[in-house]
Amino acid sequence: MKKSIQTRPAFRRTALAAGLLAALLSHGATALTSTNTAGPIHGRQITVIDAPEIAGQTAGLAVTLPTVPGTDDADNDALVDWYYTWQVDGVDVGTEQLAGSISAIPAYQSTAADAGKKVTLKLRAVADERSYPEATRYSIASVSNAVTLVAGELEIGGEGPIDPNPEIPGSIGLDADGKGSGPENQEIKVDIGSSVTSSNPDANLEWSLGGADAGQFTVDENGVLTLKPQDAENPVDSDGNGTYVVEVTVTDPATGASDTVIVEITVVNVVEVATAVKVVNASGAEITGNPIVGDVLHTAVTLNDGAGEKRDRTDATYKWERRVARVVGSEGEWMTVSGETSPTYTVKAEDQGYEFRVDANGK
Repeated sequence: MKKSIQTRPAFRRTALAAGLLAALLSHGATALTSTNTAGPIHGRQITVIDAPEIAGQTAGLAVTLPTVPGTDDADNDALVDWYYTWQVDGVDVGTEQLAGSISAIPAYQSTAADAGKKVTLKLRAVADERSYPEATRYSIASVSNAVTLVAGELEIGGEGPIDPNPEIPGSIGLDADGKGSGPENQEIKVDIGSSVTSSNPDANLEWSLGGADAGQFTVDENGVLTLKPQDAENPVDSDGNGTYVVEVTVTDPATGASDTVIVEITVVNVVEVATAVKVVNASGAEITGNPIVGDVLHTAVTLNDGAGEKRDRTDATYKWERRVARVVGSEGEWMTVSGETSPTYTVKAEDQGYEFRVDANGK
């Protein structure tokens, strides 16, 4: 069998090459450092993806950013805060501030003086501290849409009447001219507050009264107007005609909006029923003896008006009567004394020997 014979390649080594090879084999290779540097490494600047969209309409109310815009950072630096500046007609309101939150920006509380002005919001996103250089921590400013604020609106009643409120005792309605009527001797109420329309649904409205008859009225925080109990027979309104007139003003202190209406309430006479009638003397004591000629007989009448007994009251009708016959204690007929319809009667000479009484009732 024949065997193959392998031959090795022949290397020629010079003395220098042999020396270098020996040195490398005995000490290992030495690393070399680059002669230049790259850096420091810069991050990518955080960006705001979409412009912020603010919401608001009425001067005096808050302008808000319902949702913060999205952000992007190519090297995944986290959003940690926002710098924000509200602007009115393009002018910064104060200095740039940190929001302290990544999900909410403080609202701009407008005033009534901002009516007709444009409000915008300028935002800069803030990334975490690993961002380098410092400038890359902050996005360029992103400005929102502009909201033009309008003056607040407030109206009482509109063009229609104000209806009675069945849940308020004594409540009456008013016609489109602000006129209404109610019975005497009790409070008359009008629920004006329920008729108010406002551009500020959360308004804390303030109410006030004016006019010559204002002292006869009150109004509460809900806009319920109350006329104090009045006597139709004895009106105390400014012109004495029994119709009480008052100016009612409502104001929204937030927006500065206000409205005023004139209310006229006529007090209607109610015929009261007499529940007790007495003939009394000048001091109010019931007469049980014998008056003499020249004495004045008085009356004490109680009506069902809740006012109790009153002496010689003018809100009642009177009819003085005497017996037909001079029989003391008899059950004879009574006759009306002609022309005697006042609350008092002065005993005359021709009345001697007769019994007297009075018939009274409410007007």
